[in-house]
Amino acid sequence: MRPVLLLLVTLVSFGAAHSDWPCTATQSVPISTDAGNQWNVRLATDGHNGAILVWQDRRDGSFDKLYAQRVDATGKVMWKSGGMPLSQTAGYQYNPQIVSDGSGGAFVVWQDNRFASDYDIFAQRISSNGITTWYPGGVLVCNAAGHQYNPQVVADGYGGIIIVWQDRRDSKFEVFAQRLNGGGQPLWASNGERICSADGDELYPQVVSDGTGGAIIAWTDFRNEDGMSDIYAQRISSGGNPMWDPNGIVVCSAANAQWNVQLAPNADGSATAVWQDRRSGSYDQVYIQRVNPAGRFSLLTGGEPVCEASGIQYNPRPASDGKGGVVVVWQDNRSGTDYDIYAQYFGSDGARQWPMEGLKVCGATGHQYYPQVVVNGGSALFVWEDRRNGGEYDIFAQRADLNGTPSWTSDGEPVAQAAYDQVFPQLISDDVEGGVIAWNDYRANSGSADIYSQRMGANGMPAGGCYRSFTQDSLSLKAGRLKVGRNPYRLPNSGNVRDSIFGRGAFPDGLVIGLERSDSSFQYGWLLFTKAYYVRLALPEIQQSVGGERHRVEAEYRCE
Repeated sequence: MRPVLLLLVTLVSFGAAHSDWPCTATQSVPISTDAGNQWNVRLATDGHNGAILVWQDRRDGSFDKLYAQRVDATGKVMWKSGGMPLSQTAGYQYNPQIVSDGSGGAFVVWQDNRFASDYDIFAQRISSNGITTWYPGGVLVCNAAGHQYNPQVVADGYGGIIIVWQDRRDSKFEVFAQRLNGGGQPLWASNGERICSADGDELYPQVVSDGTGGAIIAWTDFRNEDGMSDIYAQRISSGGNPMWDPNGIVVCSAANAQWNVQLAPNADGSATAVWQDRRSGSYDQVYIQRVNPAGRFSLLTGGEPVCEASGIQYNPRPASDGKGGVVVVWQDNRSGTDYDIYAQYFGSDGARQWPMEGLKVCGATGHQYYPQVVVNGGSALFVWEDRRNGGEYDIFAQRADLNGTPSWTSDGEPVAQAAYDQVFPQLISDDVEGGVIAWNDYRANSGSADIYSQRMGANGMPAGGCYRSFTQDSLSLKAGRLKVGRNPYRLPNSGNVRDSIFGRGAFPDGLVIGLERSDSSFQYGWLLFTKAYYVRLALPEIQQSVGGERHRVEAEYRCE
């Protein structure tokens, strides 16, 4: 018998098999469970389907310090248990931001008051093996008089980074920027280039690359000094020179407040901005605008509404599709007092691709807050914190293709459902249409948060799922030839698949890999891969009919 089954084999990155990621939502990978509070985690890709994480950590007393950890594609924690400190200097280290260095490591920026009561901006580069490679304690980016807050960072595309922050060296907050090369040397003026010096405060800058070594920057702007904020933007060249109007161009100056601007880069060097907008007078809505490299807008003056449904729309987050389009997600209380998660996809021409009022990502009972989104391949992955199960928050996720069709169970699949709260999720793509997620976790019930992480497979299962098959207990054992029989074999491990297929050339007649029946936890089937090439084509979690021509998979079915 050759039944139609789903190919759901836990294989990642050319042969890593059954991983250390737990395959149930009640368990997760502990990143830091030290004493004190660990919180405000951020992630960047390690370039190999894993992640580098950085967070604020109070394990040593009352001062927050920054720690970092790498978790690989299989869920293995790669560096020192509990994480590597980025700086052991005095004072507080707050608001870390992180971006990949393109070589398996990452750049991290933060605000730091080691010298006095004022906060300054520092940066550090950490290698793929957890070694800080710049000056011990970090490179000083700016220590001008007054506070420097809220740094943001983007790769410059040439091995370095561009950093932006809000700066109070002249009695009010303005936006400044600096570019560092791969060795940590500043390329622009000492203490940064002034981006805007208009009246009033300029706050909460965001930054994306312009694709030519410079950046597009947007911020919340109070220059009108009427208590209401607007959205402004500026492009700065690779040499640190402003490319648009000296104090920026107005993205939106509609009535009442516009704030919480977020940016996504577009493939042509332009940027898409989304923000919360109170022009209606009664509640926030989400608006969108696209600005090209010359500072010209593609949409209506002042932006267009992402959604015109009634109710409050908060916390928008955009993600580029890599082809000029963008997916926007937000939390929305149109149904009543509870917040739900909605999303919209805008094509490269700025037209809505999904229902006019947005795609309902999750409408479960209870609040859903703080959504995040990434786009990879032909789909968008969403995560959020979710209170559907009563008084405690869990983490849920949903995936939808770019036609607006959800791939998983209605209202999403659980990522983390441990005791007590799991909150403020952060997300990056795993580059195979799933994602790596990290969050603040209170499962220890100590009153302090820890950092946990999980990978969500493209099939909607934590770790990509749990499957029955064969095994070797030790990676050191030589791979043996599998004989197909009526008795089930045990779980696979990474060495079993890697060494057998990719390394030693065993199984000349093919490799049998087991899979779980979706309609029974006590039955399984197996797949016979006749060539290593077909295993590689099937990586990872691609849903295929068994026996399909594309993979030339042969299968039989057995019961335990």
